[in-house]
Amino acid sequence: MGHIRSLGAPASPANFYALFSRFVWRFAPVACLLIVALTVALVTLDYTPEYEITATFITDPIESTVEQLWGG
Repeated sequence: MGHIRSLGAPASPANFYALFSRFVWRFAPVACLLIVALTVALVTLDYTPEYEITATFITDPIESTVEQLWGG
């Protein structure tokens, strides 16, 4: 029995999934909760003000400057 204990554990090749599987499965629910929370926040919050969208599409200062320079 002493000889068997002295042999130690069998050497196996390092497997990425085997090494990090418990960490991946611990963080998976947290990642899912973050995705759901961010989706709800982006849907319910006004993250793009209407004024800025309107100002972008209606007033184009570059176009008016070019028209003034070329006499358009």
